[in-house]
Amino acid sequence: MITTIKPIETNFRGHKFRSRLEARWAVFFDCIGINWMYEYEGFELAPVKKEDEIYMGKQIEGQLFYLPDFLIPSQNLFPEDTYFEVKPTQNLTLEESNKASRLAYHSEIRCCILSSIPNPQHRDELFDLCRLEFQTFYPSGWDTQQCFCQCPVCGRFGFAYEGRAARIKCGCDHNGKEKSNATSPELMRAYHIARTIRFEDFK
Repeated sequence: MITTIKPIETNFRGHKFRSRLEARWAVFFDCIGINWMYEYEGFELAPVKKEDEIYMGKQIEGQLFYLPDFLIPSQNLFPEDTYFEVKPTQNLTLEESNKASRLAYHSEIRCCILSSIPNPQHRDELFDLCRLEFQTFYPSGWDTQQCFCQCPVCGRFGFAYEGRAARIKCGCDHNGKEKSNATSPELMRAYHIARTIRFEDFK
């Protein structure tokens, strides 16, 4: 017998999220104090130019319709416009990767793929950043090993390769050092709350 597993729709802060995992990431954003917009705007996306396929990957022909999960507008605590898409795993289908790459390409705003929320009790996994493998699609390419981080100087948050705080667009001087700061107390607290919150308490 074939059983279809469906995500649980979850109500939080006046939104009906299509999955509990999406709602948990919304809680995470709240905990680190950044404003988010859920399913803010949908797009009809054309394929990328042929000469750019080498950077964006294999393309599906024709238009694709896409409603990204979150838009984080540039703000004081998160100084870079970013789309976030929540998926059960990082193993994207060709259509899913095409949607993310086209969105980044045409909007010139990066599109980051989130999946399971890191467990702060498993600090070995958090220090081994390569195991997080969150992906990011840029207007001119793609990369893995991305995760949230915090600037130790100003406290702003970012989403960068291996959690290197010097890559946050906050303007702080890191003395040329690209150290990771993906396990700050603020991030660990936000991960914990997002993983353990009981949404039934908000009904």
